[in-house]
Amino acid sequence: MAIPAVHDRRDEKGAGLEKTGTASPLVAESVHPDDAAAPRLRAVPVGRILANQQVLLVLVLVAMVAAFSLLNPTFFSVPVFGNVLVSWAPVALLAIGETFVVIGGGIDLSVGSTLTVSGVIGAFAMAAATAHGVADPLSILLGVGVSAGVGLTVGLLNAALINVARLVPFIATLATLGAGSGLALVLTHGGPVGGGPASAIGLSVPWLGPLSWPDSAGWSRSSRSAPARRRPAPVSS
Repeated sequence: MAIPAVHDRRDEKGAGLEKTGTASPLVAESVHPDDAAAPRLRAVPVGRILANQQVLLVLVLVAMVAAFSLLNPTFFSVPVFGNVLVSWAPVALLAIGETFVVIGGGIDLSVGSTLTVSGVIGAFAMAAATAHGVADPLSILLGVGVSAGVGLTVGLLNAALINVARLVPFIATLATLGAGSGLALVLTHGGPVGGGPASAIGLSVPWLGPLSWPDSAGWSRSSRSAPARRRPAPVSS
């Protein structure tokens, strides 16, 4: 009995495809240099530029600066820019830290109260160190360390509430927001904290080149004579 020959048609198809692929030459289209550069030379519509939110905000800022400069010539001046930089430096630092939280998909509402309570406790630490005769540089370093420690403690508390207690970040940071603001108000009784090192006032004054403040020495002299705020005595019934 003869066994019929079995042909592998896959080889024939593959060969056919290979022949077809090799038989059809590749045709290269010639592109003129002017045609390639034509899309780059197109004018961007003004509507698309104004639709960009970043560009629109910059234009609004420029318009506001121009308007206020016309109304008040001292607005566009070096002292005003120095005042703005000093006033918004803490907000800028908080915004940088909050950016990483938002990028990670979270939210932290307690950044403002954390800044407040850490600054208050750091000011009390500097005032206590100055009262005990500690030098100004060491008092400032102590205040910075205490403030950083308070901020780290609040951050660890938020992390424990979110990761251990499984609270929503919005609720957890809202709770620490109220706790931090209330603690700062209780400690200061709604007033400033005095009696710290006088040289610490100079840290809040712009001193870089043309942004130097002319009356920073006067601020230091006035702060040196500021007495420490004492807690009111309890009223007996």
